[in-house]
Amino acid sequence: MLFLANRSNATQVQVFTDGVEDHLVLTVSRSSLRAVGLSPGEHQDLGEIRLQVELGDESIDSAGSYAVILSRKIAVSTK
Repeated sequence: MLFLANRSNATQVQVFTDGVEDHLVLTVSRSSLRAVGLSPGEHQDLGEIRLQVELGDESIDSAGSYAVILSRKIAVSTK
């Protein structure tokens, strides 16, 4: 797992796999979420990528934060 954080603007990035899917998680502020036109609870399928927005860590700032999760299934070799 890779984890990066910038507390000054409440942004975090996590990259991990669970053995079935690869995941990229961006934890962003409410204003950043609105700036890109996303809403809490939103789910979208973008080809092979699934996007979902969930409530993140409320301790980061008083307005709360949101986790933008991008997931894709791991390609399985059929050899």
